Amino acid sequence: MGKIFKLTVVCMFLNLNLYAENMFIDVSTGYSHIPYSKKDKQGSIDIDKLDENAYSYDLAFGYRYNKNLFSTINYQYSKLDEIEFDDYYVTLNYQFKHKMNPYLGLFVGKSFLHYKKDILNSSKTKDYTSGSFLYGFQAGLEYKFSTNLSFVPRLIYSRTNHGTNLNSSPAKSHIEHNSKRQVLFGLRFNF
Repeated sequence: MGKIFKLTVVCMFLNLNLYAENMFIDVSTGYSHIPYSKKDKQGSIDIDKLDENAYSYDLAFGYRYNKNLFSTINYQYSKLDEIEFDDYYVTLNYQFKHKMNPYLGLFVGKSFLHYKKDILNSSKTKDYTSGSFLYGFQAGLEYKFSTNLSFVPRLIYSRTNHGTNLNSSPAKSHIEHNSKRQVLFGLRFNF
């Protein structure tokens, strides 16, 4: 039994090693603009103006299918003064062969919004989190420094449907975060 287990582990390692040359990791950081809108449903609730500009960090694991097509699995964290976003998504990208290697891609995933503090101290119902479907597109470049290291700037536009209800008897309001515009700069490490 021990020999079969060892043989299986060796075969799995060799198989992974065959695919490793097509795998890469992207580490990026940049700026995000995340606008919001406030709608009063009943009466009016006054809140301080929310921050709309964030720092974002993105980690991606990717696989190149051929010279033009690659996909990634991403985790992205965006931090505003009052709010944090955690986004998980997968991309499918088409890369054009050119000196700068531009690419276009589509993505889908899940986004989570978390308030770091209660934006309405007198709120009876505290709604601190929101989950939303996430989708969008991106345009980027892959500028190779060497065979294993590339510079990868990206422009991203994404859509969500985050909503936060504010209740302060008898007034009710709703805050929506429906889109993000981002500029990210990163490095790609190819195996």
